[in-house]
Amino acid sequence: PWEPENDVVVLFNPWCEEDSVYMEKTSDLSEYVLNESGRIFYGTEEQIAERAWNYGQFEPGVLEACLFILDRRGMPHSARGDPVMVARVVSAMVRKTGEKTGILGKFGDFGENFGKIWEFWGGLWGKI
Repeated sequence: PWEPENDVVVLFNPWCEEDSVYMEKTSDLSEYVLNESGRIFYGTEEQIAERAWNYGQFEPGVLEACLFILDRRGMPHSARGDPVMVARVVSAMVRKTGEKTGILGKFGDFGENFGKIWEFWGGLWGKI
């Protein structure tokens, strides 16, 4: 019988040569997949800014949040094997506003982020 704790989720595998997201160089895997912190860039074409950012990709609940975004958009499971389409859907849902948005800020008590715009948070995990 199906039980949630027995779910298996197949992700893109940059270590597998047969996967379209395969990365041959160990340095690329360290930089683009395993690195938990880095820099983000934001702004406009004329005025770009950067800052340190905690990606939080290994935090509990991140996988579930990502799957929720894909489900919320109605992306069929059969289309989730295409990394370009997944990236486009996630990007659209993160930027979208309104009733069917992908993520909403978690500002119940405001806490340390009260009055700060997202660029100054230092990371997004725990706030979505």
